[in-house]
Amino acid sequence: DFPLANLVLACALGMMLSGGAMMILDIYPRIGGWMLIVFTVIATLLYQNFWSIEDPVRRREKRGTFFNNLAILGGLLIIVS
Repeated sequence: DFPLANLVLACALGMMLSGGAMMILDIYPRIGGWMLIVFTVIATLLYQNFWSIEDPVRRREKRGTFFNNLAILGGLLIIVS
């Protein structure tokens, strides 16, 4: 059970929506990009921990999502630099 799950969910949703909107609307896009980077790093480390999964099929799925998130991070880093 995750502590304060509703609060964490609301904060994550706010970061995704505001960060994406800031980038799309070109209103402080670097700040929006950094918001998305912070969200992606935290979400990836919390939910894509493939290294702790025993089942090889689930581990492969989680590892694939982990590397997809790394690619997204690379794109975001290009945008904010």
